[in-house]
Amino acid sequence: AEDGIRDIGVTGVQTCALPILGTAQLQARLNGGDERTRYMFSALRDTTRGFDVTRPGSADRQIDADGNRQTSFTGLLSHRLTSDLQVGAQLLSTEGRSEWDSSWAGSTPANTFTDYRTRTASLFARGQWFSAWDSEVRVGSSNYDYNYGGDFAPRTSSESIGWQNALTLAKPLRLLFG
Repeated sequence: AEDGIRDIGVTGVQTCALPILGTAQLQARLNGGDERTRYMFSALRDTTRGFDVTRPGSADRQIDADGNRQTSFTGLLSHRLTSDLQVGAQLLSTEGRSEWDSSWAGSTPANTFTDYRTRTASLFARGQWFSAWDSEVRVGSSNYDYNYGGDFAPRTSSESIGWQNALTLAKPLRLLFG
């Protein structure tokens, strides 16, 4: 296929890491399709109970286990309408919590963490105007939410549209514009 994916059918990968020192990871991926339609989905869960990094006798001692947890999902679906036109959708989602020790006044295990969540999604169309000219239009949305210890929680949202063209002048020279 022109998108570089040559295998036909369904494949899947699953892995699981044994919990060593309070750490565990689980991931799975499923991908496949046929000559016109392709899909890929993957999920990941990564956790650690953490450990205490402050020294005994330190004025900033926080006796706790600073852990980390993350869950992620990625998805991609594309369909070739004609030999020169492909449409698709893409999704990414990740969320988690990171804990740490801090020397700032008033820091406790209850307020030394970051919760985070990121979500992005896009729709795209790829076409080939002629053999030397490829073009892609992509419309997307992104959301970023963070919470630093409960006191500071920025949230960002954005929408985007992009158009990128690649014109092959002479192999291997390509001109990108959009």
